[in-house]
Amino acid sequence: MTPAPDDPLVLLHRPGCPPCAELRAALPLLLERRRAAGRAAPALEERSVDGDPDLAVRYGPLVPVLRLGNAELTLVTSARQASRFLERILDGAG
Repeated sequence: MTPAPDDPLVLLHRPGCPPCAELRAALPLLLERRRAAGRAAPALEERSVDGDPDLAVRYGPLVPVLRLGNAELTLVTSARQASRFLERILDGAG
């Protein structure tokens, strides 16, 4: 299912998580590159799983997690994975 145009890209993270910190730094650059190329680039919304008991139970061991609309990708360990996720969801790339 294609996300709505106003659906944010949600990054679920946890303080003290090195992969989370790396992804937090990489995502704004990735989204800016998409915008510069004329491709869809949703707003970025960050949420700590530690601030929500339900998120902590469901996603705590799986962070960092990206969610866009109904799509999600767990254990994102690189900007390349994040880029492919966005391409698949927003651009229809296989």
